[in-house]
Amino acid sequence: MTKERYKNLLENIEATFTPEEIKEGWHFCNDYDGLPVGPDSPEVEFCTCEDPKLKTLAKESEFRPDSFKKFCDENSHKLP
Repeated sequence: MTKERYKNLLENIEATFTPEEIKEGWHFCNDYDGLPVGPDSPEVEFCTCEDPKLKTLAKESEFRPDSFKKFCDENSHKLP
C-alpha cells in the first residue's frame, strides 16, 4: 500500500480495496471508524476485525467505512 493509495482510500468515498489488498488483509476497520487498516498500518495491532471467518465474509462483498459496522452486524449470525 503506497501513501498515495492510502490517501485515495481516505478521501474517495467511491474507492474500494483491490482483490490483492483484501488478500493482504486490508479492510475498513470498524474499531477505527472506517480507517483503512492492514498489515502495514500500526492500528492492525489493536484491530479486533481479525476473525478469519468475518474477513472471508467481508471479502465477498463491497463495502465502505460507513457501512462496515452494519455489514458486521448483519453477517455476524453467519459465523459458527
